[in-house]
Amino acid sequence: QETLNLDPLLRQTDKPGIALAEAEKLKLLAFLRTLNDKKFITDKKLSEQ
Repeated sequence: QETLNLDPLLRQTDKPGIALAEAEKLKLLAFLRTLNDKKFITDKKLSEQ
């Protein structure tokens, strides 16, 4: 979505955002799905409390 505070790097094409090929989108989604380790984020040993 076009907004006044949109970084100029995200306005380089006709559509605002990051232009990704379909293969790049799939790789990005695969990476993001690896960031869901609930055991890690709830480990008391890694907590500040």
